[in-house]
Amino acid sequence: MNLSVASVATPHPTVLRPRRVPDLPAPATRLGLREAWGLSRAQVAAAFGVTSATVGAWESGRTSPRGARRRAYAAFLAGLAASSPVVPRPARPTTEPATRTPARLAAPLPPRVVRAAPGGLPVGPRRPDPVSRLRRRRWRNAAAAWGCWSLILHVLLTVPVAG
Repeated sequence: MNLSVASVATPHPTVLRPRRVPDLPAPATRLGLREAWGLSRAQVAAAFGVTSATVGAWESGRTSPRGARRRAYAAFLAGLAASSPVVPRPARPTTEPATRTPARLAAPLPPRVVRAAPGGLPVGPRRPDPVSRLRRRRWRNAAAAWGCWSLILHVLLTVPVAG
């Protein structure tokens, strides 16, 4: 086995170019985008395969997603921001402490606007969630398997036994 010094000293090309970690918007912007589109934490959590508590941690800035999930979440937020007519901006930190207003003195909330998701499907209260391509494939495969097994069972029960 003949190894040259150049081949041992040169690392693999993927080591030379590490993957770029996408930047995420500020936590307040993440929360604002989700709420502007009328999406619940559970809907976002189901889309990314995590719990709603994890989405809450992402939106509060306590944690952030890693790896492929981070890239997907960044692309998701970028799509929401690009398609949204109103992009919420993160609140600027103030030096004075925030005072809470009592609920009876707070202004009423504006009515919720239900928009279409970036894919064009309606989402929000009383609207169907978009069904992923993988879920449709699983249902098709399950239906095909059920059909095959029911056909086999039918043949076994109806064909007379020779004997």
